[in-house]
Amino acid sequence: MIEYTLIHYGICLTGEHTMKRRALFFIWTMILLFSFLFTGCKREEIDEGGKLDPAGQIQTESEEPWEDVTEDLTDSSAAPSADAEIDRAWEVLQEARKNMASLKAVEENQILYTKIDGADDSISLRVTVTDIDTGKLTIGAAGTVKTKGNAIPLEIYYKDGVMVRISGGNSAKTEATQEEALANVDFLRSIRRDLKKEDLTSASMFEAADGMITISLQFSGTISGLPTTGRGELLLDADHLIASEGYSFEATNKDGKPVSQSVECTLLCWDQDVKAVELPGEFK
Repeated sequence: MIEYTLIHYGICLTGEHTMKRRALFFIWTMILLFSFLFTGCKREEIDEGGKLDPAGQIQTESEEPWEDVTEDLTDSSAAPSADAEIDRAWEVLQEARKNMASLKAVEENQILYTKIDGADDSISLRVTVTDIDTGKLTIGAAGTVKTKGNAIPLEIYYKDGVMVRISGGNSAKTEATQEEALANVDFLRSIRRDLKKEDLTSASMFEAADGMITISLQFSGTISGLPTTGRGELLLDADHLIASEGYSFEATNKDGKPVSQSVECTLLCWDQDVKAVELPGEFK
């Protein structure tokens, strides 16, 4: 679960913007909630029920008894164990994680949905992160926060230890570490950090003829310190980069309220195809 607050974002509205201030406070509280509930990207639905049927023929009096045929089929079509499926999927996933970590720059779409107390809210961001390999990250993100019928624009920028947030006509400039800056724009950090192989209750993997791989997971474990159950689906391209990634969760927050969340992340481009971040006036 990932947790943010409006205060965390340093945004303050006054006067005629009181309604927006309340909406923003609720939204960032909801996002802050997500940091300890945690949550991509939509995936293709893959039908994984395709177990091969044996090529049978009509039984005749001259054929072997049915029980013998059944025994042969059972011996020749033994399916991999659940543990073996989990091991296989986890190994491929970790390889893809390493491939993603080797990229110098990425541009992604991220969407976070949260339902709590009957209210549905969402945050969508188009995020660009550059200079990953140099250790001097530059971040630019722009999107929309939707809550209680309000749509509030949001921009976040980071460079050289300074973060700027612009929302509802207001801006805030604060010092921040790279980890703190990433926490504001990467909705998948908690699940990527905390999900362990032993948390997986089931896993399956399907590889298409074009080399694309779909991994489906179900898990029950502790994410950001909270007991959480959920499922995830990832789509890997032929180079084993994560083209899309998404999770849905059910958990109880620290106030004892049930929370449903989902997050989607889609990789748009990477490395030389990523455009330089355009920084606002506060950075220039």
